[in-house]
Amino acid sequence: MKKILTVLVFAAVLFNSYAQDTNGPFEEIDRLIGEKRYLSAIEKVNSLDTALYGPEILYYRVSISTGYFIFSLNHRMFGFRDLEPHEDIEAVRGSEGQYSMVFGDLAEDVEKALEEYPDNALVAEAAGDYYADVIRRYGDRIGYTIEELLELIFTNYEKAISRGRTNEHIVSELGMFYLSSGDAENGIRCYWEALKFNPGDASYNYNLAYALEITGRIEEALEYSRRAADNYPPGQYRADAYMMNGHLNQQLGNFTAALESYQNALALDPGSDYTVQGVIEVLLELGRTNEAADRAADFLGRKAPDFGAAVKVLSLFQSRNLDSTALEILGTAITGTDPDDAVILGSLYYHRGTLEWGIDNAAAREDFTAARELFGTVLPPDHRIFSMIDEALANIQ
Repeated sequence: MKKILTVLVFAAVLFNSYAQDTNGPFEEIDRLIGEKRYLSAIEKVNSLDTALYGPEILYYRVSISTGYFIFSLNHRMFGFRDLEPHEDIEAVRGSEGQYSMVFGDLAEDVEKALEEYPDNALVAEAAGDYYADVIRRYGDRIGYTIEELLELIFTNYEKAISRGRTNEHIVSELGMFYLSSGDAENGIRCYWEALKFNPGDASYNYNLAYALEITGRIEEALEYSRRAADNYPPGQYRADAYMMNGHLNQQLGNFTAALESYQNALALDPGSDYTVQGVIEVLLELGRTNEAADRAADFLGRKAPDFGAAVKVLSLFQSRNLDSTALEILGTAITGTDPDDAVILGSLYYHRGTLEWGIDNAAAREDFTAARELFGTVLPPDHRIFSMIDEALANIQ
């Protein structure tokens, strides 16, 4: 359930028009940006009188530089060009071709503006945007530590809010960075604010649900995970939201609802190991052991070489004193596996030998031996699995 968060941390920064708050030259700059004339836009910004438009100039420099550069030198100097209407900035960024370098040091510009305008909300937002883009694109590779960048992001965005500049962009960025740094409470605060601006945003609802779950507020988390599933378009993100919904319902003991959510997730993402494991566990909770066993046999027939996943599924049965069922599942999976698929078949024999060990040592020895022979046809002799099998065979009484 951290996937979307990981995807959100590296999302593109969106340009926030300032022309809604002021007239004059910024309307022309917004028009140039809308026409993809990014070089012309930054040149227009740099031609303005800093005595008249100091905070606004920094804001636009940061917005254009971080959002529309072709080339970036440590996010201090940038190259731009005016694009053709059919061109996309992400597609041309970093590609060969002509661009014009705009000289100056944006990091120094940000630092100087913070000193010159310590209480200006627009400068604080621009600084937050700059440091947020640095951490996305460079991490700790250009002179800042992650901790320093996070502190700069939090300090400047919070200053902008305290000075009266609260908008969807600021609070959603803050929420994302708070949550990714492990501060769930502040993440919750910010995502609630973000949802006031855009109640139907699926990612805000999802991340709020995630933060609420971390803090143990499961029923509240469930409501927002439902909203996320309702608002994401069909695809991976909606599948993740359904999976979260199933997991939360499961924690609340709503096993029928959990099963429905997991099945909705599988319809969108049939290959999700976590969701299949959730389905198996919920079926066991509902007493539908045979269905759970069928699901497990199918899963192991595909995933047996993934020892972590296989052991997790088998442990769902063992923890409920269903060892015999687990052995039957492995037998079913072995029978249904292509005899030429040595890796899967060898893995299944190995898992069955592990379960038989201590119950039927003769059968365990036979299965470990079969696994060794199968692996020997496809794996190099120094593969770790052989030492694991040899150790097991040496210790079976």
